[in-house]
Amino acid sequence: MQPKIIAIAGPSGSGKSLLTRKLRAALVNDTPLAERELSVAVVPEDAYYHSQAHLSLDERATLNFDHPDALDHALLERDLLRLKARQAVNIPIYDYASHTRARRSEALKPADVILVEGCLLLSQARIRATLDLSLFVDADLAVCLQRRVVRDTQERGRTEESVHSQFESTVRPMYHAFLAPSKAHADLVISGEEDPALAVSAAKNRIMTLLLS
Repeated sequence: MQPKIIAIAGPSGSGKSLLTRKLRAALVNDTPLAERELSVAVVPEDAYYHSQAHLSLDERATLNFDHPDALDHALLERDLLRLKARQAVNIPIYDYASHTRARRSEALKPADVILVEGCLLLSQARIRATLDLSLFVDADLAVCLQRRVVRDTQERGRTEESVHSQFESTVRPMYHAFLAPSKAHADLVISGEEDPALAVSAAKNRIMTLLLS
C-alpha cells in the first residue's frame, strides 16, 4: 500500500495538535490492514520555517511568521513525496526561541499514514497535490487567541502582551488572507471547539474509509 498523506490544517490555536496526537493514537490502535498495526508518522509544518540565522535576534522577532513565505514549502513538498515513495527523510528542527533551525534534524521513517499538521498547508497548491485527504480544524479566533496566550507564555517563554501584539499584527490578517480561503479546499471541516473525542471519531472514520477503499 502506498502511504496516505493526511493534512490537518486550520488556524493556530484551533486544536490541530491535540487532534493530531489523539488521532495518531486512535489509528495505531486499529488494525485494518491484514490484521497488522497501522504505522503512523507525524510531520509538523512548523518544522519547515526558514532559518533566520543571517539576521540578528531583534530582526528575527519582527518577521511575519504567519505568511506562507516564512515557510520552506518546497522542502516540505519534497519530503512528503519521499515519504509517499516509502523513503526516509530528515525533518528540520525549529527553535522558536531563536527563530532559526537547529543544526541537527530528526530522522523520520515512512509509514502507512502520514499526518502533516500546520496552519497554511491548504493555501499551497503544490502541497495540496501531495495529499490523499485534507482536514480543516476550525475555531473562533477569540478562542484561538486565548489558547495561544496559554501555550506561548507557558511553553515558549513569551509575554502575554507580545502574544496579543503578534496576533493582531500578523495572525489575524494572515488568517483572513490565507487560512480562511484555504478552508474551501478541505475534504472535511472539523470543529476545534467541541468535544475532542467527536473530532477524533469523525477524522478517524474518514481516514479508515480512505484506507479500506
